[in-house]
Amino acid sequence: MLPATRNTLCLLAHRIGQLTEQIQELERRLVLLAERHAPQLLTVMRIGPGTAVTLLITMGATRNVCTVRRPSPRCAGSAA
Repeated sequence: MLPATRNTLCLLAHRIGQLTEQIQELERRLVLLAERHAPQLLTVMRIGPGTAVTLLITMGATRNVCTVRRPSPRCAGSAA
């Protein structure tokens, strides 16, 4: 049983290493996106690259919705 446990733990450690590298690469890409499209968001305290990119995506989605002739209160920012 010991060799099987050791093998399983080695496989898990290897997978954790792979996932850690993927996370770091995705975080690097988020930083690049935020720096390219809205670097001012990264200077606001407590806003990281993930939040900045989420805000950019949300703003883009809202912009498409708010192109109607008579914008709703939500588009005008007066409704939750």
